[in-house]
Amino acid sequence: MKILITGLSGNVSSALIKAFPDNELKIDSKDCTFSKKEVPLVYNYNYKKELDIRNRKKIDKYMQYKPDIIIHTAAYVNTNRCETDTEGAFKTNVEGTMNLVESMNKYSPDSLFVNFSTTATMDPNTYSKDNPLNETTKQNPKTWYGQTKILAEHIVKYRCKRWINFFPVFLFGNIPTDTSSMVNITAYNTIYNKNTDILLDPNIYKMWEYVYNFIPIFRNIILNKKSENQDIVIAGNSPKTFGEFLNICENKFEKVFNKKLQYNLKPEGDYLKNHIANNSKMLNLANMTLEQFNKNRVKFEDGIEFSYKQLAKLVNKNA
Repeated sequence: MKILITGLSGNVSSALIKAFPDNELKIDSKDCTFSKKEVPLVYNYNYKKELDIRNRKKIDKYMQYKPDIIIHTAAYVNTNRCETDTEGAFKTNVEGTMNLVESMNKYSPDSLFVNFSTTATMDPNTYSKDNPLNETTKQNPKTWYGQTKILAEHIVKYRCKRWINFFPVFLFGNIPTDTSSMVNITAYNTIYNKNTDILLDPNIYKMWEYVYNFIPIFRNIILNKKSENQDIVIAGNSPKTFGEFLNICENKFEKVFNKKLQYNLKPEGDYLKNHIANNSKMLNLANMTLEQFNKNRVKFEDGIEFSYKQLAKLVNKNA
């Protein structure tokens, strides 16, 4: 089985590579040479030696290997960055997705296209703490990031024969593979004495989860034929106010670095409101009970501490 994974610099893709141990990995995007065995093809536009998903001609060279599954995680993320670079966000999130889909349809039309979208496409006025969002929640993005991602969703739904749209809720991973989450951006900036603007209301409920808790779930869902042609929300089971979550981050950061986190809270910038999701469909398609999920999951407190320890190693190495 050949698996193409985009977005290698992200936390999901870097962990997903390890979720398919039956395949051998060899990367050479310069001349498109791979080992004779069937291997997953992995590349990301942020890496100088990897494929730029905005370049259709380069994509075609790789798609000729006819991957069985395409897992598309590459994206132009960070709401603020998308608002200031609207063209860059559009070219990556919309045109990049179109390039992959059209190339797949030319060379491997029966492949499964797995798209990682975002709940930023959902209308925050239609869900609440007592009415969690799910796969049927009305979509009405309030940001340019959300608008570009919903366009990508439509491309996948209407141009792919077989597809899955994932909607992850507040996942975070480790530095350096995860450079977009609030957890890591704030920590990284603090190390270099920079303040971070956090656009989240401390009184509002969110659902944070350590990304590695979902890797077995992603794998099970992707390999489950019943999952195809569906939207699937990916969420944990531990809603907390952002204030409670931030307090955990502060304590863990001070434990590792003996220093206070530096940030500016701007609750008026929190467009998502109470961001809580129903994960029943996710568990069902992953053939997992809630009890099994909670038993095996890493608590996000431990995930935060581990990520900060990874950052400490990186800082010490570069000192």
